[in-house]
Amino acid sequence: MKKIVEEKAIRAAKEFHNEFRKQIVTGITAGFAFLIALSWREPISEAVNLLIEKFGVNTTAGMVYKFISAILVTLLATVGLVFLSKWSVKDKGEDNSTKKD
Repeated sequence: MKKIVEEKAIRAAKEFHNEFRKQIVTGITAGFAFLIALSWREPISEAVNLLIEKFGVNTTAGMVYKFISAILVTLLATVGLVFLSKWSVKDKGEDNSTKKD
């Protein structure tokens, strides 16, 4: 009985350790993604400003274009995240199938 409890405790500790590592990696990845997003903020903003100036759009309409730009970037990022999450699930499924063999 004592050995069974000990084995369960060890298994639970290993699972906790693995999950903890996954969460740490996820947090660090999110931090780097945020850093990347911040680095792209200024070039995108400048590009939008240049386009607004080039087409001679007044400042009120310019704000509308900035919102449209933000919406487009959000949509592209969302599509990218959907593909990334499907790719991740696909890899996990392949890992499980190889473990069964």
